Amino acid sequence: DLKEEVLNVEGMMCQHCVARVEDKMKKMKVKAEVSLENKTVKVSYDENKLTIDVIKNAINELGFECK
Repeated sequence: DLKEEVLNVEGMMCQHCVARVEDKMKKMKVKAEVSLENKTVKVSYDENKLTIDVIKNAINELGFECK
């Protein structure tokens, strides 16, 4: 089963930022819907393989602030 969560992400300014987040999530086998205007990333992931903290850390490593 996939777990869904909406993360608030600060620092995304443009489509390039969105693409970086989407690309990183894809590599982690996480389905992500990024909203630039709402500053959110809705993620769907397998709880058996990943934790939300791992996903948040991955976004933070890209230089954004994930809360």
